[in-house]
Amino acid sequence: MCRFLLLLLVVPVMMLSCTKSSTTANTSYDAGSDVFRGTYVQAGYQADTLVVSVTNGKPSLFYNSKAYRDNISGPAHPELQTFEYEFKDGKIGVRPINSQISSFVYYDFSWVVAGKTFKIQAMAIQPSLNTASSFCTFQKVQ
Repeated sequence: MCRFLLLLLVVPVMMLSCTKSSTTANTSYDAGSDVFRGTYVQAGYQADTLVVSVTNGKPSLFYNSKAYRDNISGPAHPELQTFEYEFKDGKIGVRPINSQISSFVYYDFSWVVAGKTFKIQAMAIQPSLNTASSFCTFQKVQ
């Protein structure tokens, strides 16, 4: 009986001591001051573009790949290729743009030439890739 009472006291204390954190996008995002915003082509394969813009007031990445444009199996669904993003601790966090998922998944990101060329872990924009060692380099065209 004492163990049961002790358990009743310990469990609520443990639950109250834990905190959950959810990453939410900054609702006052200022796209005009974002050096990342623009259109990029993939270095070495310029048929693939990455459009960094604002969708529904959120900073977004749209991976407009040739494979996406040439999709013959059905209609195009841009929402499946569009991701909300944020930067944190030198990494880029992404999540589907119209999703109820509240947390970002973080990937490696680095500027090769600040504001012009960057390298990103491919899984950030191509979640179907199952390799953490693949990277894409993009160059700004506008």
